[in-house]
Amino acid sequence: MHQCNRKFIHRKGLRFVFCLWIMVFSFVFVGCFPERKLKETEFLLIKNKIVADKEKDIPTSDMVYTVRPRVNKRTFGMFLWNVGIYQAMIPKEKPKYEQFKRKMRNTIGKYPVLMDTVTNDYYAAQWDKLRLWTQKNFGSPPVLLDSALINYSLAQIKLTMLNIGYFDAEINYQVKIKGKRAKVFYYITSGDPYRINQITYQLPDNIADYVYQDTARAQIQRGDIFTVENMENRRSEIAERLLNDGYYNFSKDYIRYEVDTNLDGQMLNLKLIISNPYYRIDDTTLVEGKHRRYIVNTINIISNFSNWDDFLSMDTMQYMEVIKRNQDTNYYTVYYMPNQGDYRPSALVYPVFFSPGDMYSSRLSRNTYDRYSEMYNFSFIKVSYTEEEDSKRNFTKDTGYLNCQIQLTKLKKRSLGFDLSAKNSGGIFGVAGELSYRNRNLFKAAEIFTFSLKYTQELRIDSSKANFQNFGLGGNLMLEFPRFLFPIKQQNIPKAFRPRTWMGLSGDYLRQQYYSRLLTNFTFTYEWNERKPGKRIHHSLSVLDFSLIKMYRDSLFDASIVQYAFSQRILEKYKDHFLLGSNYSITLQGAHRYVFRARFDMYGNLLYATMKAFGKVTDKYKNTYDQYAIWRIPFASGITMDFDFTYNILQKKKSSLVYHLTFGVGFSAMNSSVLPFEKSFYLGGSNSMRAWRLRMLGPGSYADSNTSVIAAERIGDIKFETNLEYRVPVYKVLHIGLFVDAGNIWLMRKNDIFPNGEFAFNRFFKEIALDAGIGLRIDLSFFVIRLDYALKIHDPGRTDNTWTFINWRNFKSFSNDGTFVLGIGYPF
Repeated sequence: MHQCNRKFIHRKGLRFVFCLWIMVFSFVFVGCFPERKLKETEFLLIKNKIVADKEKDIPTSDMVYTVRPRVNKRTFGMFLWNVGIYQAMIPKEKPKYEQFKRKMRNTIGKYPVLMDTVTNDYYAAQWDKLRLWTQKNFGSPPVLLDSALINYSLAQIKLTMLNIGYFDAEINYQVKIKGKRAKVFYYITSGDPYRINQITYQLPDNIADYVYQDTARAQIQRGDIFTVENMENRRSEIAERLLNDGYYNFSKDYIRYEVDTNLDGQMLNLKLIISNPYYRIDDTTLVEGKHRRYIVNTINIISNFSNWDDFLSMDTMQYMEVIKRNQDTNYYTVYYMPNQGDYRPSALVYPVFFSPGDMYSSRLSRNTYDRYSEMYNFSFIKVSYTEEEDSKRNFTKDTGYLNCQIQLTKLKKRSLGFDLSAKNSGGIFGVAGELSYRNRNLFKAAEIFTFSLKYTQELRIDSSKANFQNFGLGGNLMLEFPRFLFPIKQQNIPKAFRPRTWMGLSGDYLRQQYYSRLLTNFTFTYEWNERKPGKRIHHSLSVLDFSLIKMYRDSLFDASIVQYAFSQRILEKYKDHFLLGSNYSITLQGAHRYVFRARFDMYGNLLYATMKAFGKVTDKYKNTYDQYAIWRIPFASGITMDFDFTYNILQKKKSSLVYHLTFGVGFSAMNSSVLPFEKSFYLGGSNSMRAWRLRMLGPGSYADSNTSVIAAERIGDIKFETNLEYRVPVYKVLHIGLFVDAGNIWLMRKNDIFPNGEFAFNRFFKEIALDAGIGLRIDLSFFVIRLDYALKIHDPGRTDNTWTFINWRNFKSFSNDGTFVLGIGYPF
């Protein structure tokens, strides 16, 4: 009986492999021969290429996007599957066997009621629906060679060359045909580019100084190659500078260039001209005036705008703001809907980056909008200006006056939310449900109070069975303030910092396989931001960070303590302790090219120094391990540092090559002999070293020779990891990633439980683990689902061959070295 079952399974497996092979072959066939249904005069355009002098800096890679038509996308850069599928779904023109088949069906009358009035065939109608659906969703029509579009492309390339200063460039083309496939090559004879010989200005007197002040830093200088892009950037620079210095009505349309090429050699003279505006004095008369600077006269804030302007029926409040650092007094008018004064005036005024009497600034208006948006209290935000009537009439004066109106529509005060999610953490699958409650504007100053409850259930798969064993239950209370709380008043803090304060209290109970952990945490944190040219900086300072960890070990764990003679280092990670300290983190983000994060934790050191200072008075609070304890619970002390760097090496319109580096180190001190579990480092899982399960790599070259409970949680004092990942779209939201991961963790000191787990300069480079793999991503913009397959290349924990591919002659060894991981979002 068992032999029959094995034969049946064997046949079923062979059938599955055969069907899979047929599918792969069909896809390759379809992708390799997409031109089989083209007409005699039709040729499939498979390549556009622009060839220019290598010595000249000509952006041919960008210029190719101006060429028409664009060739079809290739899957994996090789196969024209989309075109092949489209062509395969085109029906043949009335083949004889189809006519015979329809005749037999209609004669015998075996099939259902006929639905297709053209072919009198029910199944033909259903096939047409499937065919059209497949063409629309998976296919794309073939791009054919078109001589008219070649001429268009020549004109576009010529225009692009003119825009980058090559006025004498000549463009030719050549078509190469092989079979039914065509390639078009465009050859550029560029000549020498025109350079700027002299720059002169024709400017109104009242704005000339603003333009001359930054000419040394301008993007166009004498001797530069003339490019239209640099001219446009210079126009935008001048307009932005003037808009930020009070010139409310200015735009770059007032700026133009005159180019004189009547010079010897490839030189030209450039003249920058700024025109004066024209003002209307009646229906038929326009008069030339001058550019004016505008002052913000009044600021009116509507707390709950509802698309009507009946200010007379609204409640008003005058708010006076005193700035101590310069002794200025500012007045604002806040409008409330009748009987709806639910925001304090100070909360609505504080996000405004400018004051009455200040010069108009486009940048400060944008910052004001962003600040209101970051408060998460308003669904509609608008900052608008109207010029005063007297200012309009007196357009000959140098200064005009604006009234600012800020319109806000508040979000619903209370809201409930429910979230159901799935996760995969290092091969352990789980589901989670979270119920949250949010209350906005709790104390009438745009505070946000959040309460949430979360339940997590994990599926642990052992060698013998799979069951829902691990679970977690947690709650979180958080109160956010859109400002700094004590000891500094918000009026004296620069508004550009965008300060925020939040307090959080949380509790989490986690039930693991051999023990349970109860974690209680309270945090008081300040956050603020900085914006610099091409860079954003985010700061977070937790002045007080308190965590209490209670451990509940089961009998199996206690038996393992005796059986495996766990050291004091191991035991300290699985006993009650608490953390009391501070931490600081900084994040630098530069123009979408790099992100740098650093975090510094200091905990228990000040408390230890305080206990130590009292000498014999506090010695009675020491436990059997010579640790100070409060309420019989020892506190951990130490310092940890964690650095993370991500850089987009290559970022095109669709694909990108991303490099990632992370490094961390922790030092136990004073009241601790080891780092606590919460501050230790680990690798593995869906976001790091993906060929290893969570906490299953390292430390060092430690080889797991037993099945103790500790083997499932390998943690260390030092962490190093680096990654390289290439991401490219394949079809619509489906993307592919190719990646390489390298890294490991180490202990700071030698430990008998983990032989060769300590860091050593003479061998650490041999203990760098290495994996490589491929992954599929479903990128929905706001949500990314990721499935990666990672394969171990170098495993420092192996005793036979650390380079795993040596053992891949055996398929079982190959399959054991690979793993699938499911993740949410990109790993870095």
